[in-house]
Amino acid sequence: MLEPVVSDFCSVSGSHLHSDFAKHCSGSVYIFIMLTRHLETREGVEAEEPGPGARRSSEDTTARVPCEEYWAEQMLGVHKPSRALQEASGRKASAPASNIQLQEMKAPAGQEEPGPSQEAACLPNIPAEKARIQEKRHASGKVEQTLSDGRMIVTFPNGTRKETSADKKTTTIKFYNGDVKKIKPDQRVIYYFSDAQTIYTTYPDGVETVQFPNKQTEKFYPDGSKETVFPDGTVTRLKPGCEETVFPDGTIIRVKRNGDKTIVFSNGQKEIHTAQFKRREFPDGTSRTVYCNGCQETKYSSGRIKVKDQTGRVILDQKQK
Repeated sequence: MLEPVVSDFCSVSGSHLHSDFAKHCSGSVYIFIMLTRHLETREGVEAEEPGPGARRSSEDTTARVPCEEYWAEQMLGVHKPSRALQEASGRKASAPASNIQLQEMKAPAGQEEPGPSQEAACLPNIPAEKARIQEKRHASGKVEQTLSDGRMIVTFPNGTRKETSADKKTTTIKFYNGDVKKIKPDQRVIYYFSDAQTIYTTYPDGVETVQFPNKQTEKFYPDGSKETVFPDGTVTRLKPGCEETVFPDGTIIRVKRNGDKTIVFSNGQKEIHTAQFKRREFPDGTSRTVYCNGCQETKYSSGRIKVKDQTGRVILDQKQK
């Protein structure tokens, strides 16, 4: 049944390579190849050679294969079905490379491509942002901005920025040199010195505090008194006519303006230093006094009194009767 087709194919091809190729191939493969070429010729798949000056399409130039390569592929058993056979078997022809690239650029299956509304949603809402800020520029370079929440921001030409809360009770000023000043609703004024890293606070009652970077704090009172808290917990109070220091262990030292000093120890003992004497008092009522001339006097809780001169000789030892 295939002999007429084979003869017809040979008459159409008119090439001596077919006979040579038939000698080296098996009968079934050779018949299949000839049938494929014959069907392509009948269906008009193989285009005619363009005339002189005609322009070939990109599909024709890419689809044609040199004769030697074609027969080499046939020898290796590699055969590409023709378009007619693909249509007869119900298979779709392969898409051009340009179509494949376009398909790859599309969104994956199950994922919709963003529409115009979705793309607009991704963009920043610039008009809405501007609508929430009312800005006023002055000829001097000062810029006033009023936010939607009621806050007001004023920027000065030198870089200083002033921000006022919506209730007008809190004001923050950031100076160009890094200093910051805050006015609180309770009328406290807090000033931060950037260079010294020190915080200066004033209160409505006239009290002023200074916080240093080493955690030392100084407090000034309207009556002129001063309180200093050191990092180790020691507290010094300067009062009119007196200075008092409280140490972490509970020891208290009070110094009067005339130089008299009183030391109260945590164990209950007490010392009094004056220009005339130094006295130490014990919790049991005993006291020992050393005078400026070197004499010593000891009073016991029992009432006994003992006195020594400069050399340490006892000159008085009076016992209770």
